[in-house]
Amino acid sequence: GDGNFQVTALRVPMIYGRGAGKKLHLLAKLLVRATLLPVPPYAIQRSVVHLENLASAIATVLKARCNGVLFAADPEPLTLELLADVLSQQTGRRIRLITMPAWLFQPLHHVAPGLYDSLYSSSLIEPSACVELSTYGKRSLREGLKDILA
Repeated sequence: GDGNFQVTALRVPMIYGRGAGKKLHLLAKLLVRATLLPVPPYAIQRSVVHLENLASAIATVLKARCNGVLFAADPEPLTLELLADVLSQQTGRRIRLITMPAWLFQPLHHVAPGLYDSLYSSSLIEPSACVELSTYGKRSLREGLKDILA
């Protein structure tokens, strides 16, 4: 080899957008139908990446000829509050998050830990660890979430 071969592993959280993010689509449909969701009394934040932001991150990696293990995520984490707000605005239905004591969620945590983690666990990638999104565009989380109902 000529020494120019580089390997980059771009690690990403849940991808969402038009046609992507099946779990987020299902949660959105559930929230719109039920109009309420019980939530624990602590903040839940998840890193996500919109399809357009992922494309932007890939463009950055290619242009800069990066190598190694890198991360890509939207600059802002997803919260259930933001999701409920966007869905309420998009559908005209008031979606409420009902804060419940943490101990009420323990049975779900023991019976269905995967479901519990999907709904109520935080999972964050530190923004400083992420690839800069290129000048090809950056979609805000609030704008990107509008795609999940499309």
